[in-house]
Amino acid sequence: MTMRITDLLNTAGIRLHAAPAGKDEAIDLLVSLQDRAGRLTDREQYKADILAREAMSSTAIGNGIAVPHAKSAAVKQAGLAAITAPGGVDFDAARALGRRAIRAPGLPGKVAPRSAAAAIRDSVYHILEERGEPI
Repeated sequence: MTMRITDLLNTAGIRLHAAPAGKDEAIDLLVSLQDRAGRLTDREQYKADILAREAMSSTAIGNGIAVPHAKSAAVKQAGLAAITAPGGVDFDAARALGRRAIRAPGLPGKVAPRSAAAAIRDSVYHILEERGEPI
């Protein structure tokens, strides 16, 4: 089965022109959007899993995009949450890359389908291509 971005992202999981005060507030907002989209069983666990992953290494990929994410048992359905933050968000070591858009993919625990991860990866690449950015 081929998964498409429309399978992972819906309007409940999008917030345009957000103005989070920093990394923690941005992650709170992304977790809230995943929860609002009905993809989580445990909002606090999902947030803890995202923060644990972020502590391992920066999830910045450049070109104005960060992808804080987690493979978590608190996710019942694979999905994306996305915010745009025109003023940017301080994501510590990644700050120098000038991120302005943030996506938070959620993959269900140990059973995360490879096709969901591929769809998330492909969606980021498509956004970069549409913007004319080098990949």
